[in-house]
Amino acid sequence: MMIKLKKERSLNLNKIKQMKKFLFSSGLLTLPMFAMAQAFDPNQIISPTVKVTRFEDFIAIFNTLISWMFTILLILSVIFIILAAFKYLTAGGDDEKIKSAHSMIIYAVVGLVVAFLAQGIRFVVEQLIS
Repeated sequence: MMIKLKKERSLNLNKIKQMKKFLFSSGLLTLPMFAMAQAFDPNQIISPTVKVTRFEDFIAIFNTLISWMFTILLILSVIFIILAAFKYLTAGGDDEKIKSAHSMIIYAVVGLVVAFLAQGIRFVVEQLIS
């Protein structure tokens, strides 16, 4: 009976490992689609659309940078929450894995808070300057 349980558990662990490999490889294959990658022609010269000659131009570039960082932080936080949920569901009662998943969720929420604070600070600074 004990050997049968060990064999079933090792089969379940193998299935989980296979599922992790599948999810990781499918994630890598679909990454360019999520990035909306475009072909780059090295012969094409890309000129900047905004020339920094005034302070307002600097603010426009800064706003664009903050917007990109906000989007990236939101995406990363959602990915970490999904990974933490997967880790929590596959923990199987292991206290260490549950604690690790819990800390991942806390870090993801902190990332969300930082992203929203960055947007709020940008708004406040923009209102003070203009």
